[in-house]
Amino acid sequence: MTSEPAELGSFRDLIDELPALVWVATPDGRIEWRNATAEGFSGLPIETVVADQFAPVHPDDKLAVQAFLEGALAAGEPFETEFRSLRSDGEYRWALLRARPVRDDLGQVRRWVAIVSDIDEQRRALTVLETLFSEVPVGLSFADRDFRVVRINKAGAALRHLPADRMLGRTLAELWPDVWPELEPLYRRVLDRGEAVVNIELAAEWPTSPGELRHWLISVYPVRDRDEVIGIGWVAVDVTERKRAEIRLRHLADHDSLTGVYNRRRLIEELDRHLRYATRSRRSGAVLVFDVDHLKFANDTYGHATGDAIIKAVADVLQARIRRTDVVARQGGDEFAVILPEATPAEALVVARDVRVLLDEQQIGAPIKISIGIAPFTGEEEITADEILVCADAALYEAKERGGNQARVYTGQASGVLTWVQRIRTALAEDRFVLFGQPIIDLRTGSTVRRELLVRMVADEGEIVQPSSFIPTAERFGLIHEIDRWVTAEGLRLALEGERIAINLSGYSIGEQPIIRLVQSAIADGLNPANVSFEITETAAMTNLAAARAFVGVLADLGCAVALDDFGTGFGSFAYLKQIPARYLKIDIEFVRNLTTDETDRHVVQAIVGIAHSLGKLAVAEGVENPDTLAVLRAYEVDHAQGFHLGMPEPLARAR
Repeated sequence: MTSEPAELGSFRDLIDELPALVWVATPDGRIEWRNATAEGFSGLPIETVVADQFAPVHPDDKLAVQAFLEGALAAGEPFETEFRSLRSDGEYRWALLRARPVRDDLGQVRRWVAIVSDIDEQRRALTVLETLFSEVPVGLSFADRDFRVVRINKAGAALRHLPADRMLGRTLAELWPDVWPELEPLYRRVLDRGEAVVNIELAAEWPTSPGELRHWLISVYPVRDRDEVIGIGWVAVDVTERKRAEIRLRHLADHDSLTGVYNRRRLIEELDRHLRYATRSRRSGAVLVFDVDHLKFANDTYGHATGDAIIKAVADVLQARIRRTDVVARQGGDEFAVILPEATPAEALVVARDVRVLLDEQQIGAPIKISIGIAPFTGEEEITADEILVCADAALYEAKERGGNQARVYTGQASGVLTWVQRIRTALAEDRFVLFGQPIIDLRTGSTVRRELLVRMVADEGEIVQPSSFIPTAERFGLIHEIDRWVTAEGLRLALEGERIAINLSGYSIGEQPIIRLVQSAIADGLNPANVSFEITETAAMTNLAAARAFVGVLADLGCAVALDDFGTGFGSFAYLKQIPARYLKIDIEFVRNLTTDETDRHVVQAIVGIAHSLGKLAVAEGVENPDTLAVLRAYEVDHAQGFHLGMPEPLARAR
């Protein structure tokens, strides 16, 4: 090797410390000098170009590198190339060679100065990035300023159902003519202004799914070379399943999951709207409430599947009979309501008669009989949805007391309802309520974690009255607060004796200070609050979120757990879960009953379990009536369950 070039001078020490190989060569490529870093590269092909000795270069790169270097040296222009070089440890690593000619005053090449850098890690990283770009299951693409595809990954090419190489060089307008008119203005804005446009929702029939409308979420970004926008990059995500789920959830927020008709929440909204319109326009109308006679007998005799079939049959008949402008809703259990705008009482009676006749033809286990209450409204005075429903209930109770399977019109004498009001007040005064307990089972251990308290009323004659007979009236006439306080007080006494219990609270008692004071007093008497949980319905929590959040927060601070009951009936609560510190999510029974046969119910249950676990909550299933359903729930990792298959409600001893 020749002596060190004089031009290096005082830069020698600095160049020796560089983390790259630096060499100076003669015009024909023979190395005159190289820095100390050269030892780490175990020799380089530049030194042996003339001798044609390329041992340090990977065999696959040898001929290409030799040809390139000979051509570059002959041309006398700056050049760079990449190759794999054999190192002193016997490993081939990628290197980048950059060389520049040094010319004399006449323009002749006097020397070559080059730097060789180790780029192996960068190459490996690029390989990983290339793999990610190619294989990620999201459409990625880059187009130039003429909107011609320069790069596209597999998922992006799959949107057009073409190989990626057949899309390169083609314009976006050619590839997606149906949606390009919608996208072009947005893409041009990105290109001209350099602004990112994110989350464009697009619905189209793509070649991958002819005849099927699919939804896409598209984001577009400017691609820059320094300060110049040289093209656009876009990301396309198929969100069809998410959109379908959103549609399903929106539907569930307003509709009954078993029958598909409106639920009680939506009924109240529609009824308020129709009543306001009737008042403004002085229009008449009617509200009909329907209650299936002897449904409990059908459930007990033929099973809940028969009961569900009866409920569905009633909904189908109601929808078939009403006009397009009428409204059908299921209020819960076996009770339905129909709004008949601009109908007279006589016309409402005709509808009621037709429904009864049609249901007589729908025998399921036994003929379907139904009682109907009719409450007319004239628009001459303002009335609320709750008030008109109380009137319709009064007529319904009258129909029930007259033997059922008939329709009655409210005439202003709420005798049936008032009879029940008096019975409830008497039962409260005479302490004629009792508690039943149904076990809640830990599906991992099989042990009973607590018992849900179920209230019953004892009639004058001593028979047990189910809550469906008195709770609706208690709620509408403000008696539910006293019942909730009675249940809470009795439940806390049981908990003081060591029972682990779950207390149901109506939506009317959420935020009630007397409930909080009862808990505080029991804790002062020695209650372990971990033995007590409170159950409030999802709908009640959503109706007054602020009160529910504060109420649940106080109970949690006291050490009591809270369960959101009937979870899934509205689905609007998904957005509010993080605001309510509930410990348990109780999956609504409507999603559990047909779990083994209904695919939609299975998806909903899996979604609820996933959300519960992701938020650190426990999922509880109600209405488990057979071993097959229990097996599915265990497979979905539901934490706790209850139902007739696991344990019947049994009377609890009075806590005295």
